[in-house]
Amino acid sequence: MTLGQFVRDLVLGAIPESEIEAEAMGQIKCLQAAGVTVTHVDTHKHTHVFPGVYRPLLRAARSCGVGAVRNPFEPDWSLRVTRGATGLRRMQVHMLRNMRAGFLEAVSEAGMSTTDGAIGVLATGSLDDETLRAFLRAMPDGDWELCCHPGYVDAALDGVKTRLRQSREIERKALLDVVPGAAGFSLIHFGQLAMSEATVRG
Repeated sequence: MTLGQFVRDLVLGAIPESEIEAEAMGQIKCLQAAGVTVTHVDTHKHTHVFPGVYRPLLRAARSCGVGAVRNPFEPDWSLRVTRGATGLRRMQVHMLRNMRAGFLEAVSEAGMSTTDGAIGVLATGSLDDETLRAFLRAMPDGDWELCCHPGYVDAALDGVKTRLRQSREIERKALLDVVPGAAGFSLIHFGQLAMSEATVRG
């Protein structure tokens, strides 16, 4: 099933929330049974921007003791400094942001943690040294998740059908070149985010 087909079926009500909740719980419990600490939940292609996905996903996460979820919405400041994105892609990201308020309200009601937003969503496939430096220069105070796909282009990757192939090497180089020398921010993971917010609430 393609992303377009999934969204169509979701909008038409052909995918019950109960099935999404059951699938999410099954995947989380499978990881936990294998000894993996699940720090947060997210979805392929950020499909939990849609209420029909984030509602059952949050229920499943809470039931399994997972305290955080990815905030898939990109803020204005990073959209402004992102270069190389097509007009269509930019329009899609802007349109999806209409669901941000409902998402944040649902996260708050569920008592879960999330970041202030995800940066690099618009830059998928075009994140390089210059764009990453622009992000760091423009970044305001807050907790921001950098969405990226660094990696090595090898025989294993060549066997996978993906448009994110050569860009993986570029992103890996950007992270290694830019992040170690950057100042003014700290690197954390979702488990630390959830613990920090729980301490504040307590």
